[in-house]
Amino acid sequence: MSEGDIPRLALLDDLAERILEHAADELEPERTTLEVTGYADGDYEIGAYETVSIRTDPERGEVWERIEIRYNRQREWIQRYQYAESEGGRFDETVTDLESYPDPVALAEYDDE
Repeated sequence: MSEGDIPRLALLDDLAERILEHAADELEPERTTLEVTGYADGDYEIGAYETVSIRTDPERGEVWERIEIRYNRQREWIQRYQYAESEGGRFDETVTDLESYPDPVALAEYDDE
């Protein structure tokens, strides 16, 4: 894979499986959404999330509380990310590292050299 290519899904398959394994421990499987986004510059985001509640706050309006199991590519960690979100953005954010995991795209680039 050359720099600037969108990552191939096959490269992310094992990482997605590992995220789903963590998600099975943390989230309700019937309510879990897996999201994979690849960008033209070669970057990507991958995570599984569940919206645990939606409530109305007098100051913020409608608030979604979510738990996400995501991959932090810069730190090479699978993380549990819990947050609340409204039209004004995210707040009450808590991040917990779950497992160190090497970046599969960086490994593929290294293997191509």
